[in-house]
Amino acid sequence: MKLRRRFFESFIYIFMIITLVINMPTSISTWDNHPESEDINVNQSLGSKIEQQNSETNKNNEPGKSTPTRYDKQKMDNFRSLFSSGKVTILMYHNITDGKEDYMSVHKDKFREQMKFIKDNGYNVISLDDLYAYYTEGTPIDDKSIIITFDDGYWNNYMNAYPVLKEFGFKATLFMITSMIDQKLYLNKDRLREMDANGVSIQSHTVSHLELNKMSYDQQFYELSESKKILEDILGKEIKYISFPYGQFNKDTIMITRKLNYNLAMGTVPAKAIRRNGLYNLNRIAVFGNTNIKQFEELLNKK
Repeated sequence: MKLRRRFFESFIYIFMIITLVINMPTSISTWDNHPESEDINVNQSLGSKIEQQNSETNKNNEPGKSTPTRYDKQKMDNFRSLFSSGKVTILMYHNITDGKEDYMSVHKDKFREQMKFIKDNGYNVISLDDLYAYYTEGTPIDDKSIIITFDDGYWNNYMNAYPVLKEFGFKATLFMITSMIDQKLYLNKDRLREMDANGVSIQSHTVSHLELNKMSYDQQFYELSESKKILEDILGKEIKYISFPYGQFNKDTIMITRKLNYNLAMGTVPAKAIRRNGLYNLNRIAVFGNTNIKQFEELLNKK
């Protein structure tokens, strides 16, 4: 009897928590991204919001009549999304060449074949903004969602990848090494502005493309803050995402990333991005020059 009673009490407690959450506003605070928010009295904050909602609801009811509990399907879906595994495929490219392929260079014809495969097989290409909303607010995304990213900011991304992305109507993100802007073989300011205005979001890949985990706190702060400032000055928008060079980082890197209000950070672990790994260590699957279409399909289905 005692065991049965404890089970019943636990069930009631869990049900009350779920009921509380789904009656909260749809927008959920991203506290894990900003630990300074832990100083807020959470119970007081939630209590005042719920009290305000109940007050507004009761204004429309006749005296003496109770208000039935209403379950908002959208809020319930958002709640489930927050506690799902959150697995999403993020593809990582570097060079898209019209010449000889190598390890880091995918031929433009092969790149087009891969994009066509994505289109023909019902995959949904989303942006990092979509992923961030999914991870922090539970905004639903398609089960077959894919994110396309490019690292470094090579000129051939504009010449060979950009037209293909426009052809298929795909969004993408390009992480730019800011010290290489306007340099030979790399993108210039005009091309960055053009791409950013037409579906290829330009974001940070630091100033110098060095291994952050081997740098001091001050050096890392410069790399992350200065690259952010340079791109914001060029593009006239907030830079919210960063790719860590070589996927290397340490505790200082994460602290600085959070302090500078980056929303997400990319790594290089070859697996699907998973929400429980945190917002500042997202896995990405690299596509290499020798990746054939069968192997590409396997990458998309990678666990």
